[in-house]
Amino acid sequence: MRQTTLLALLLTASAQAQTWTVSGSFTNQFLGCVRTPGGSVQCTMTSTYIGAQTQAAAYFFASSTKAFTPDGQAIEASSSSVAGKPSSAFSTNVSYKDVPVKVVYTFPYPHALNTISMLMIDTGTIRNVAITPSSPTAASSSAALPAIQLGTTQAVVGGKAYTISLTNCKLNSGNYTCTSTLVPLH
Repeated sequence: MRQTTLLALLLTASAQAQTWTVSGSFTNQFLGCVRTPGGSVQCTMTSTYIGAQTQAAAYFFASSTKAFTPDGQAIEASSSSVAGKPSSAFSTNVSYKDVPVKVVYTFPYPHALNTISMLMIDTGTIRNVAITPSSPTAASSSAALPAIQLGTTQAVVGGKAYTISLTNCKLNSGNYTCTSTLVPLH
């Protein structure tokens, strides 16, 4: 039960998250924006394929993703990252049914601003987005957190039941990254 609860908490990270559906086949959830120590702004969402097939191609365009300043200036995302793979123009990802994929867009947003007036992100429009400041003290204290080991649990992925083992979990930018092993239940 503890492992299941921890996974549920990791997957539902933001109480203020906004969710929308894209072409009836994907559900996107906006998680928020943070100012990086380098000064750029990274906005994160998850995209989950919910269509009828077991998988589908998903396309994410940095050039179509824009953050608007209070005076109406549109700032195009300079890059995107899908499932941890960086890209500058657009990214393609094979998405599996009911498996959320993390998408991060990076903007050269003005340092003096701590709110994005309007964010156009993968067909969603979100207004008055707060930018969480980077915190060097939080980064250094989270780096001191140890790797965690979780026991096995059971889950349904793509309509099939599996036993899941998560090992070698390490804190990475506020999220745990783990090695997972899925064993089909017979």
